[in-house]
This record gives sequence, C-alpha cells and structure tokens, in this order.
Amino acid sequence: MSILNVGMSGLNAAQMGLLTTGHNISNASTPGFNRQQVVQSSSSPVLVGTSGFIGQGTGVSTVARFYNSFLSNQVLNAQTTASSLSTYQAQITQVDNMLADPTAGLSPALQNFFSSVGDAAANPSSIPSRQSMLSGGQGLAASFQAIDQRLNDIRTGVNQQVSSEVISINAFVKQLADVNQRIIDAQATSGAQPANDLMDQRDQIINNLNKEVRVTTQTGSDGSFSVFFGTGEPLLVGTEITKLLAVPAPEDLSRMQVAVQDSNGRVTSVPDSVVNGGNLGGLLQFRAETLDQTQNSLGRIAAVIAGTFNAQHALGQDLTGTMGKAFFNTSQPAQLVLPNPNNLGSGNVIVTINSPADLTTSDYRLTVGTGNTLTLTRLSDNMTWTGGGATQALAMANLMTQLGPSPQGFSLAMNAGGVMNPNDSFLIQPTRTGARDISVALTDPSTLALAAPIRTAIGTSNAGTADISAGVVSSTTATLAASFDIKFESSSNSFVGFPAGALVDVGGTPYKITGPNMRVPYTNGANISVGGLGVKISGAPATLVDGDTFTIAPGGPSVGGGNLGTGAITALPAGSVTALSSLPSAPITLQYSKATNAFSGFPAGAIVTVNSTPSTTTTIASPATTVAFVAGATMSFNGISFAISGAPSDGDTFTVGPNPTGVSDNRNALLLGGLQTKTVMSGGTATFQDSYSQMVSEIGNKAREVSVSSTAQDTLVRQGQDAIQSVSGVNLDEEAANMMRYQQAYQAAAKVIGIAGKLFDTILAI
Repeated sequence: MSILNVGMSGLNAAQMGLLTTGHNISNASTPGFNRQQVVQSSSSPVLVGTSGFIGQGTGVSTVARFYNSFLSNQVLNAQTTASSLSTYQAQITQVDNMLADPTAGLSPALQNFFSSVGDAAANPSSIPSRQSMLSGGQGLAASFQAIDQRLNDIRTGVNQQVSSEVISINAFVKQLADVNQRIIDAQATSGAQPANDLMDQRDQIINNLNKEVRVTTQTGSDGSFSVFFGTGEPLLVGTEITKLLAVPAPEDLSRMQVAVQDSNGRVTSVPDSVVNGGNLGGLLQFRAETLDQTQNSLGRIAAVIAGTFNAQHALGQDLTGTMGKAFFNTSQPAQLVLPNPNNLGSGNVIVTINSPADLTTSDYRLTVGTGNTLTLTRLSDNMTWTGGGATQALAMANLMTQLGPSPQGFSLAMNAGGVMNPNDSFLIQPTRTGARDISVALTDPSTLALAAPIRTAIGTSNAGTADISAGVVSSTTATLAASFDIKFESSSNSFVGFPAGALVDVGGTPYKITGPNMRVPYTNGANISVGGLGVKISGAPATLVDGDTFTIAPGGPSVGGGNLGTGAITALPAGSVTALSSLPSAPITLQYSKATNAFSGFPAGAIVTVNSTPSTTTTIASPATTVAFVAGATMSFNGISFAISGAPSDGDTFTVGPNPTGVSDNRNALLLGGLQTKTVMSGGTATFQDSYSQMVSEIGNKAREVSVSSTAQDTLVRQGQDAIQSVSGVNLDEEAANMMRYQQAYQAAAKVIGIAGKLFDTILAI
C-alpha cells in the first residue's frame, strides 16, 4: 500500500471520529440516547522482504454505543415499580382524604342518628321526637350512599384509566414492531453492523412501555426484540403484535379488566393478579387491595347496622301495638350474587344475610364440580369449603354444614327446580352493595317500635315480697337447634313427630306444637316451615307408606332409609319460609308453690331455661309442669326473659303478657340506642364506630406506606439513571476533547497525504 493510501485511511478514520463526536454532541439532550464511539483497528501489515512488516494504515471496524444492559434492566425494574406506586398513591389519596374528612365522613352521621334515637327514647310518645329519629336514619343512609357513590366514581375513573392505558400500551407495541422491522432490515443490509440509533429508539420505547406495565424482553438472532408481560403473555414477537383489550369482567360488568386478542381474533381475559408494574399494574393493584376492600368494609358496616337495628326493631312494638317492621331497607338477595354469563345450568344461588356480625370484607366464588360437588372460595385468602351429596340441594346443605364452624355471616341455597352444570360459577359479594342500598324503610313516625311487646306484673293479692323484672324479648320466633324425624300416618293422612314448642306452617296454615304426638295434616307439595327451616314433601298420599319417615335438620332434609314409599323431601330456599310469632297472645300467669318451691303455668311446648348455677332446662309438657324457683335468676322461654327476685308466698302469681298500652314505653328504644356502644362488628369484637375508625386507619396507613415506598423508589430510579449517565451519557467536555483529538488526527493525515503528493511530484519530475 502506498503512503497515500495510509494517509487516506487515517483521514477517513478521523473524519468518522469527527462525525461520531458531532453526533454525540448534537444528541446530548436526546432522551434515551447512548453515546457512540468509533472502534478503529490497524489494517493488516504487508511483509516487505527481510525488512519485516510494513503497516497499511487503519480502518473503522464499527461504531459502538456505550450501553450497559445490567444497569438498564435495573432502571427498568425500578421505573415500572415507581410508576405503579405513583399511580397507586394518586388513587388512594382520594379515598384517604374523603374518609378522613371530619365533616364529610361517616362518624358525624352515626353520632347524629343515635342521638336522635336517644331523643326518641326520652319521649317515646312524642311524634316530633319520632320524626327526628326517622330523619336521623335518613341522614345516616344518605351518608353511606354518598361515600359509596364517591367510591363508585373512583371505580369508574379506574375503569377509564385502564382503557386508556391499554390504548397507550398498544400504541407503544406498534411503534416497537415498526422499529424492530427497521432494525432487522438495517442490520441485514449492513453486514450485521449495529443500528445504534434505532436501538436507542427501541430502548426508549421499551422504557416508556415499561412505565405503563412491567415487561420483559428477549433478543432474537436477527437483532429483534420479543416483549412479554404478566406471566409470559406475549405483546410482541418479532413483528407479530398481540393486541390488548379492556373488557368488562364476565361476572361483574362494572369492572374493566385486561384481555389479549390473538391473531385469530380470540379474546382471553388476563387475571388482574398477573398484571403488575407500571401505571396499569398500579391501577389494578389499587382496585384489588384498597378500593374493593374499602367499599366492602363500608358495605359491611351498613349491612351490620341495618341487620342488627332491624333485628332489635322487630322485637319492639309501635304506637298501634303492632310488632316492629324493618327500619332499614337492605340489598336484595339477587344483588349479592353475580352468576357467570357463561353458566349453562338453570341453577342459581340465593344468598341470605343471617348473621351480620360474622360478615367479612371478602368476596366469594362458588364453583360447581362434577358429581354434585360445590366449592366455596373466600377470595381474600383463598380459603375453601366443599360440600357434596346425592343432589345439589343436599350438597348445598352439606356445604353450609362445613361452613358452620367458621361462619361467614350468610347462608346459601339453590333456587327451586334449578340445576347447575359442572364448571358453572357464581361471584358472591355479601357486602359490596350494602352502603349503596341502605335506606330508611319507614315513613310514618307511629310505626317506630320503641316499646317492648310484653309487660310483666305481680298479682294484686300477692302476700310475698317477690317482684318481677320488666322483661326482655330476644326473639319472636322459635328456632330449630337439632334434627328430628316426622313419621307419616296413613290413617289420618298426617305427620307426627314435630318437637313440642315448635312453630310449624304448612302451606300458610300455622300450627303451634303442644306435644310430640300432635298431628299436622299432610298436603302434597305444600311448603312446610319449622324453626326457620323450609322443606317440601312431595308425593300423592298413595305414594307414601304408613311409617315412612323424613328427617328435617339444620344441615338439610333427608328421606328415611327404611321408607317403602316414594315420597321425596327437598329444602326450600332461605327466606321462603313463614316465621310464626312465639310471643303470647294472652297473659300467661305463673303461680308459686311453696311446697315445691317452683312455678307452674308455663305454656305447653315451651322450653324454660333458668340461668342459675348450674343452669337448668325444662320442657313444658302441660301448664301443670313446674319449674324450680331460683331467686334473681333469669328465666327464659319462647324468646322472653325475666327475673323474679325476693321471697314469694304460697299462691303468689306473676303475669307475662302482651303490652297493649305501651304508648310511653321506651324499653325497646333504649335497646336500639344501646347498639351504638355494643360490640356487634367483626364477630362481636368492635362497635360500629370502632369498625369505621379501623377502616379509616387502615386506609391512612396504607396511603402513608405507599407514599414512603413511592419516594424511596423514585430515589432508586434517579440513582440508576445517574449510573447509566455515567456510562452512556454524553459528556460535552469529553466530546470537546475528542473533537480536538480527531481534528488533529485529520490534519496530520492530511499532511501525510500532502507529503505523499510531493513525493509523487518529485518522482514525476525525475
């Protein structure tokens, strides 16, 4: 090679160095730009005789970019978490500010309501005081509804942002596909030389995409990137795009979730739990961890207030002498369960809130397996209960039995005649709509049941010093605690075996069982309710054989194993049975006998409990049955409790009966007011105010936790970006030095070329 070519190689190398340095300086402020540098190598030398090898100048093998994949991945991971926390913080701050507001929160409404109950208790016959109590209840219900509506507005905003994030992600993926193709084409036509600027563009797009949702990448042999999210769901493979969609959840149409659409147009939902990181992950995490929990917690407080207040109000008596009706309206059973629209069976689930104090803040899912297997899953911790049986109704009853040791506050039943198919599922939300649906059911102040429905009195001719307490009503219906068998009697076409004291309704006809041999007429297909349980026995009399037995039990009914007939028994859905009052319709007179130190006169069929040490229980076969007297001990039967204290004389009488003149009676009003400080929440461990304060505290603590984590994560992002800049960033001072260095190299190479020209001219002159 001539000296001219050596000079030219140096000139070209210096020129490329100048161009690269100028390119770096021009892009010093370009986001995502990684500084570049020419990589020079000497040309292969030539052997010149015995003189050795003579160099042939230099060449630029490539233009390399300063890129550290380890640091870049660190920043990507930190950035996607930071974006997630920032979005989470923005959302939870709205909830925290709303609940913590001392004027707009629930606490003032709770205090005002129970203050109005106290005013009504002080003046039970005053219509203005009663109207104030109704207004207090309406104010409390309005507060629940307002907070719930605000939470729903936030939920709507989350749905809109999820849709917006999906659109942004699809746009970034499309840009990535375009850049991927350009990189493939560029490197294919350049002999696999790296397309540095295109790679920088691609990295910047991935950085922006990573702020929306956490992604992972893989590099192909052709230099293209494949991008994945979640647990490996593809977004981009080469240039093939998987489109994301925001679609309503199958069970809850008010909930937008992420789905993927493949090249064949098939749409598959992606569980929220696998979509993490970035703004989208932060939105879904906020909704799952905070918004759902808060709305369920608020709904639980509303449901428990409504349930316990209604239960106590039902034990009272209004100004007209009528037993109390529901004070609050609550969610209807159909609003508590959301069937999956893909269900193929005709069966549905009926949810009944039967123990508000045991309600949790979780949602549940009931799934149907093969062989009449039902599985209930508590979604907050994936706790499961399973029940099976010969029929789905019996499987449901067995499921409720399994749930018994760990009560969740509700019971499940199947719709009459419905059949579920395997893989059918139902989303159960016992408390989600509690705050939305609470309202005051009463409009007439006179219907407030502030009085007790019973009153007690001592006989006018009593000679002793004994007295009887005012009496408390804890229940107006008899309940069933144990199973029993009823036997068909063909001669009378009736059943015998109902327990003494039970309240039975057959097709709307009530029966109060006074003894175990009392007959109840059989009607084919009529609904039978006893102790709050409902069954239906089907079969014409000719299909029942004398002596056939049927078991009625809290866990579900069954047919006797020795039955010769073909009669069938099925459970009725909860809420479809008739509740019969166990309160006395006429005064009951209890008479004391000194000879036996006992009382007689209790109604036949009653089960009397004396709360002494030890307590005793006596089943009353007839009014002559006696119950031993224990001074001051509480005596209970049929939901009535009272105590007789002092020293009665032989023949002294005490009456327990209706309260027809209880206009100024405030006994039930005092019990209603006492609910404010009674621990009826969280399984009987917290008051209404305690539960609300706990909810506000949990939100505040979570908001603080997210804020601190977000600040820390932002610091990690800045540190990572600083580390990248130290490696890949453009240092203008360094580039200025490089510019001078390449300028001098360029000038020196030009001098070599000039000398080569002069030498050539000298040769020509010779």
